[in-house]
Amino acid sequence: MSLDHPDDIFAASHYEQVRRLPAEAQTLPPWCYTHRDFYQRELQRLFRRSWNCVGRVERLPHPGDFVAFELAGVPTMLIRDEGGRLRAFANTCRHRGTQLLEGSGNCKPLIQCPYHGWSYRLDGKLAGAPEMEKVSAFKKDDYGLIPVRLETRDGFIFINFDEDATDFDSYLGDFSETFAPYSLGEMRCVRRRQYEVACNWKLFIEVFMEWYHLKAVHSNSLDSINYDHPDPVDKTKGQYVTQFGTHEGTGALLKGHGHTGFPPIATLSGRLLSGTRYALVYPAFVVAASTDSMWYFECYPQGPDRTRYAMSVCFPENTIARPDFQEHVGTYFERFDAGIVEDNAILERQQAGLTSPLARAGRLSPLEPIVGLFAQWILDGVLDDAN
Repeated sequence: MSLDHPDDIFAASHYEQVRRLPAEAQTLPPWCYTHRDFYQRELQRLFRRSWNCVGRVERLPHPGDFVAFELAGVPTMLIRDEGGRLRAFANTCRHRGTQLLEGSGNCKPLIQCPYHGWSYRLDGKLAGAPEMEKVSAFKKDDYGLIPVRLETRDGFIFINFDEDATDFDSYLGDFSETFAPYSLGEMRCVRRRQYEVACNWKLFIEVFMEWYHLKAVHSNSLDSINYDHPDPVDKTKGQYVTQFGTHEGTGALLKGHGHTGFPPIATLSGRLLSGTRYALVYPAFVVAASTDSMWYFECYPQGPDRTRYAMSVCFPENTIARPDFQEHVGTYFERFDAGIVEDNAILERQQAGLTSPLARAGRLSPLEPIVGLFAQWILDGVLDDAN
């Protein structure tokens, strides 16, 4: 056993304290945030077997629109085909494996390999393969792009690399019902930005899903929103967890800007008009719906100590159509930018502290229940003997 981790990091006995009741439970041990073997198993057993959110449908409005990215070590592309259907494929040529697309754009009418010129239709079928008609028994129908499971819900795009994984409806459970008052499918993204932070992906998820850090980390920014203590974690069906918290005004706007916020979402009523609902769809899709807007994060782990993520801000279409929208939306962006800068800084300090060979597991406060639930979900997927 080394000073900072045991030799058998996947033995269930090391995590008994994490499995205790919330008032007694410990955090995950530090090696869960630093050890490469633990990280690799998360990619294999969690990300590659789960439904992962990779954006909004409005990002790809036209036939031929595509976006290429890597998730859990799998180069992937999303594309809208000629019939308007969204599809996902492995971003690898069926000839000799070259990545076909980079970044985002429009490739209509064909996806063409830059190496030897093989070309594919937008539905993934092989359209052209120079000189291959001279190859014995070669059939173009056998060499289409490798499809990746794709589903959409409430305007979000989800993909799953595992053909045998849980069906999408069972995985999301009652997520859509929980968020139905916010009409997420009727919202549109007005800004998407990408960031990188030098921390483990789980730390990034945890900071989004707990209230405990607000007064210390955001004392000069988000704490001005005057968050109350959140409600208990909701009982849900499906692979997600959610919590609602009340506050003054909209949760998407700092105080002192002279702008009290856009009108509330038309379908909201009662207590939902005075708070924000936060949710984590395992493993790494986090979303917040407030009184007048919604924001969410896509998470793309880059290593045990580095995470790339994208944050998107969305509003109802009737809000975007307001003549004063462009005048005031910048104040919302200021709120999100302030929070990201402060969160990224503290997360990198946390990661640095966890790399110490003397770091040990800690205890959770009553304002961090989802951190504990998240840890247990991680262990359920990563350990061979989860119990």
